[in-house]
Amino acid sequence: MEHTDAGIELSDEQLRAVMAEERYVRVIAGAGTGKTETLVSRIIHLIKDRGVPQERVVAFTYTERAAAEMLFRVYERTGGGGINAGSIGKMFVGTIHSFCFNELKKRFGYDSYTPMDEGLENAVLMRFLEGRYDVENFKKVISIFYEEMLDRKELKRVHPEVMGLIEEYEEYMEEKRLIDFPRMLSIYHSKLKEGYRPEIEHLLVDEFQDINRLQFEIIRLIGKSCSVFVVGDPPRQTIYRWRCSDPSLINEFERAFPGTATYYLTRNRRSVPEIVRLANSIDEAYLSSPRESMLRPVREERGGTVSTFSGYEAEIAETIEKSVKGGGGPGILTLPSCTGA
Repeated sequence: MEHTDAGIELSDEQLRAVMAEERYVRVIAGAGTGKTETLVSRIIHLIKDRGVPQERVVAFTYTERAAAEMLFRVYERTGGGGINAGSIGKMFVGTIHSFCFNELKKRFGYDSYTPMDEGLENAVLMRFLEGRYDVENFKKVISIFYEEMLDRKELKRVHPEVMGLIEEYEEYMEEKRLIDFPRMLSIYHSKLKEGYRPEIEHLLVDEFQDINRLQFEIIRLIGKSCSVFVVGDPPRQTIYRWRCSDPSLINEFERAFPGTATYYLTRNRRSVPEIVRLANSIDEAYLSSPRESMLRPVREERGGTVSTFSGYEAEIAETIEKSVKGGGGPGILTLPSCTGA
């Protein structure tokens, strides 16, 4: 059954998640099941139906582009004027980095600091390192040190030269009033550990499967004084482990937040049934996700799947072309040998 919300159809699954009364809510949702729409509907429900002040609602997105899309949907769904005309700007929707830096500027005197994008960071590191260490490798060291929350004393004991260089870099950054993204989060985390809490009532987090340990701890500490609603793919979906994301954290959520209610979105509206069945069969083979998260196809169009053992893009493309010309129709999935299929 579908429910209409301002012209948007929500499934029973989505509606249950949107209307959830529990303080801590985890929504596990596979590809094409309407994660963003669920999050947008939850925001509108909190502000419009429950009367939560907009400035007390914070939503973390993975990118600024995703934040802009989410804000546009809220704006569009509320008649082109926000929840109340002209007031949509009171609600924070953006990356966790933007939120933390805004907080550091407003509350802790970091308004004179300049956040570094990749270009500026590379230039600064080249100047600072002066050939002592490879720039790209040092960036990885910095990311792992902060985002994996490594113990300073232990690192100093095991690798004193590495910890010494990190501390020297921190001093250099302070002198220049510069701040990189990992340290931005680390400093804000330290403020939370000291007891500071932002004045919000509801924290919502998108793409939860792609967060790292430091981000998780920031969310956990903020959640001590507010409601937390997270949406994420099952652990099988993460693609950002190379950036220190930890897909196991979506499973750890219910241990960090006692009383967590879990909801599943399984109605895949994006792919034809053949694709959904094949995806489920791969997932079952690896047993990487709870069975409750297995996808159910909604589209009625028929399609086909193609399996190829080639690892070469040109051969895969040729296989797709032949299938389409042969009437394979939409919804073709190729499985190169590197997937283990």
